[in-house]
Amino acid sequence: MIYQLELDTLKDEEVEIYDNNKKIAYGQVIILEQNFGIKITSIIDEEDLVKSLI
Repeated sequence: MIYQLELDTLKDEEVEIYDNNKKIAYGQVIILEQNFGIKITSIIDEEDLVKSLI
């Protein structure tokens, strides 16, 4: 089984990370060999995160 994921960002660009439609962090697209991932660079301030979950 093969999965394909298309990104509209380039390597090293900042991305927003969401969980259940709530922004929780920022990250950076990374590529290691033929794999890609997201390196978390910052987490949303706790107070803002709690407010967004209510």
